[in-house]
Amino acid sequence: MTSTKIHLKLNGQFTIIFVTKLCLLEPGVEVLELGFGPGIGLKNALAKLGPHGRLYGVDPSEYMHSVASQRLASGIQVQEVAESLPLSDGTIDRVFHCNSYYYWTDLDKACNEIKRVMKPGKMNNENLSKFIILEENGFFKEVNWQPQLLMEALQRAHFRDVNMKNFQQGSIKYEAIFAAIN
Repeated sequence: MTSTKIHLKLNGQFTIIFVTKLCLLEPGVEVLELGFGPGIGLKNALAKLGPHGRLYGVDPSEYMHSVASQRLASGIQVQEVAESLPLSDGTIDRVFHCNSYYYWTDLDKACNEIKRVMKPGKMNNENLSKFIILEENGFFKEVNWQPQLLMEALQRAHFRDVNMKNFQQGSIKYEAIFAAIN
């Protein structure tokens, strides 16, 4: 079984469905979404986990926590940050996030926390889409969204085989960062 950490930078339900598809979610796994926003990813993941899976969500925003709570009748949501995950070591099979890593205040600390909570011997995946178009249009001027920063933080956290690959879903092209953990 692989463990997957996904990041896609496109908005909307299409993106989160694509993300959860790439995560290879299946009944019985333990899943964490970082920066769950309004809860679209949590809801989609919960539908795939079945009664024996566990879902965790971490988001620092009190407002997003409230919105996601209204969307979900069940599922675990925690108002915390990626740099300080309230989970035990080696408990999570899959981790994904959409639109969040560039808001983490400390990429190194967050990557170390993600590695800490993931089960040993799993794979870690991150996906992102076209940031350049968004940057050219004036978005993300106040955050460091560059994928190289994240790749370097993964390497410093001792993830191995950190590399980027291309995906295409219909007419939408994505770049994916892959990193393995021991």
